[in-house]
Amino acid sequence: MEQNTVIALVTVCIGIFIAKWFASPKEHPSARGLTNTQLSSSGNANSNARAAHSPTTARRTSRRPVTQAMIDTVRNVAPSLHIEQIRYDLESTGSVETTVERFLSGQTFPFPPDYVPESENTSSSQNHTMAEPSDFRKRSNIKPDNLISKFNVDLDQDMSNLDFKSLDIEERKKLLVWEARKNMEKRLETDEEMASLIK
Repeated sequence: MEQNTVIALVTVCIGIFIAKWFASPKEHPSARGLTNTQLSSSGNANSNARAAHSPTTARRTSRRPVTQAMIDTVRNVAPSLHIEQIRYDLESTGSVETTVERFLSGQTFPFPPDYVPESENTSSSQNHTMAEPSDFRKRSNIKPDNLISKFNVDLDQDMSNLDFKSLDIEERKKLLVWEARKNMEKRLETDEEMASLIK
């Protein structure tokens, strides 16, 4: 009789343990150590972050410490943003990852309310914004580059008799640019449609 009672109690304890294990919320291990005060303070920080982006905020208060390394990390991904835009967003989010995700999703980055850009900085940033969209997927990575001046190629020099394998790297670059230019000149002599495009 006593043995049956012990088995019943052990079975009930195991059943309760299994039920609690299945009913417990599945959360990240780092979130298990949070106390109620930490959770409530993070809730207050989120409400402060939302209030910071509202237009009625009159004064800028730093809610989270922002380091230069955080700003540099975001600048590597978002070079078109002004440093103050990045700093202001990092102060509200407190996370480099969140700020980068916001940039990659094409969200706007306002300047801080108390920041007054200088006149030349404003005009240059406006011109840059008009020329380059903030969304990196819409930006053109094609930049014009004059290879003749970059590699100091003399077009009057005859390089046709040079042996490519005997040249060093810089001379090979010059030879390739010279050959490409001469081939294009020959093609322009016969192809009138292409010649009309560059006139």
